[in-house]
Amino acid sequence: EQEENSNVRSDGQPIVDLEELAAVRAELDAKKEENGEDGPEMKNGYMVWKIPWSLSVNYSFSYGYGDFNKEKMEYNGKITQNLSFSGNIQPTKNWIFTFSTSYDFDTKKLAYMSCGVTRDMHCWSMSCDFVPVGPYKSYNFHISVKSSLLQDLKYEKSSSPYDGEDWY
Repeated sequence: EQEENSNVRSDGQPIVDLEELAAVRAELDAKKEENGEDGPEMKNGYMVWKIPWSLSVNYSFSYGYGDFNKEKMEYNGKITQNLSFSGNIQPTKNWIFTFSTSYDFDTKKLAYMSCGVTRDMHCWSMSCDFVPVGPYKSYNFHISVKSSLLQDLKYEKSSSPYDGEDWY
């Protein structure tokens, strides 16, 4: 008589013991943590990517002085409203994108907008900030070595809103 193997199905495929599988998984995770290996987490067999981000919204309502009324010899009251957004997103550990914008309800226009990109390149650091619209249109580009011994090894290029030059 043939001895029956309890770890094999009738079609010859092995039976997987979930407890053993969980123990092996825990052991692999512990080794990975010991070695400092980082990567996307797994949840139900799918990779879970964590992308840090933030968003701030601000509404401003103020009452102040408006135009001067010569008949009354006093300033008229004026209501000012403003809505602004700012935030950042970090799609990878080395890239950060930032933005900020403000909308003026009186003029019905964007009052200010700025964008920025930062990249960490192990020994180097690069950043680029720019204001694409409005009277303060400008840019700033900076790349440098991170080492304090080589802090003078850098390249910077910028424009000023007062230069009057178009950079795009």
